[in-house]
Amino acid sequence: LFHSRKEPPGEKKDTAQYVDEAEIHQAIYLINSQTNLKTLIVGGGGEPFLEPESVFSLVEQTNVNKVKIYSSADWGMDQARSEEYLNRLDEAINRRSKPVIIELNLSADSFHSLGITGREEWYAHLKRILDLYVEGRESGRFKNILLHFRSISDDGHIPANDLVFQNVFANASYNFIERNRTNDTRVLVVEGVRGLE
Repeated sequence: LFHSRKEPPGEKKDTAQYVDEAEIHQAIYLINSQTNLKTLIVGGGGEPFLEPESVFSLVEQTNVNKVKIYSSADWGMDQARSEEYLNRLDEAINRRSKPVIIELNLSADSFHSLGITGREEWYAHLKRILDLYVEGRESGRFKNILLHFRSISDDGHIPANDLVFQNVFANASYNFIERNRTNDTRVLVVEGVRGLE
């Protein structure tokens, strides 16, 4: 459903690469017509949050048990957008007639580093999202959102013994999964929030 690039401001939008509202409604109709479909995967070859309204519509209106969202997490560079996206995901979950689990998979490898070279700087936007997630969980929100940080390359960006990483993610309990059933080399699963387990 999603593409991997967006034109700079002022450039003509290539509408063939974008999903319009009618196409999202058609996708929702097709997804909901599949009675055995339990999990919806959003992303994995393009950044879904380039079209956030489509993401929120899919979360709110599809009749599945689980939605796995794969994102580069570049929206974590902006505090206001980070807050908005997490809150809007939670609101979409709460407006559903059927419960759903959202698995939010955020990239934490050099391939998705957006040109940032220092690991602390790279982790900063992921930490912003994690801190907002922790704050939300502490106030009783985001209960149906699972947060995962993932790597598709074995570049050491999320090693279990990395002190920089452990310092950045100190306010969450997590588990590392290596060589799993997806194409991920490593996945860090945020299993809880310190003090709330």
